[in-house]
Amino acid sequence: MSRGPFSIPAERLPETLPIFPLSGAVLLPFGRLPLNVFEPRYLNLVDDALGNCRLFGMVQPQADAAEHGLFRVGCAGRIVHLEESDDGRYLLALEGVCRFEIKEESLAPGGYRRARVDWSRFIQDLEAPSAITGLDAAAFLESTRTALAAQGFAIDDSTLGRMDAGTLVDLFGMQLPLSPADKQAVLEAATVAERADVMLALLRMRVPGVGARETRH
Repeated sequence: MSRGPFSIPAERLPETLPIFPLSGAVLLPFGRLPLNVFEPRYLNLVDDALGNCRLFGMVQPQADAAEHGLFRVGCAGRIVHLEESDDGRYLLALEGVCRFEIKEESLAPGGYRRARVDWSRFIQDLEAPSAITGLDAAAFLESTRTALAAQGFAIDDSTLGRMDAGTLVDLFGMQLPLSPADKQAVLEAATVAERADVMLALLRMRVPGVGARETRH
């Protein structure tokens, strides 16, 4: 099942991607990420991506790695909204497409990093969020609400209950108050149900004694 008329089929996924490194911000396959782009090399990246399926990859730097070291797993996003500001910035929104593994890096002429990538491990990301099975979305939402309430956070779930399971889980995965390393663990979980399990486990670690209902069928 495809995502929609503008979705990118597996055979059109490029072998190389421009890479946008950003700590603490992950893009998940069924999420949307706003970006404020102002560095000249990343303005060049956006210009180049617009001519190449509107795709570029979001990857987190590794805090404990050598200078400029990156995690090896990131997620490609498609530019679905773009505005130019009067002071020379791009304000854009990325829609998650598919995760990838970095195989090799190089420097593009525009000054940004480019990577040769392998999509095969995560090709199931191209399924529509409505096709996700094996997850009780209502139970996941209730467990997340309980864990966040124990930490003093409240969520407005008036519209969340109507979301597809994939969209709901990836929305939380991108917005929950997790560390960069924890967000990377969520990103690398193979399936939506596993991402939900990882998130709830991480939240419960911060609040001993908080239980959670089972999120899988």
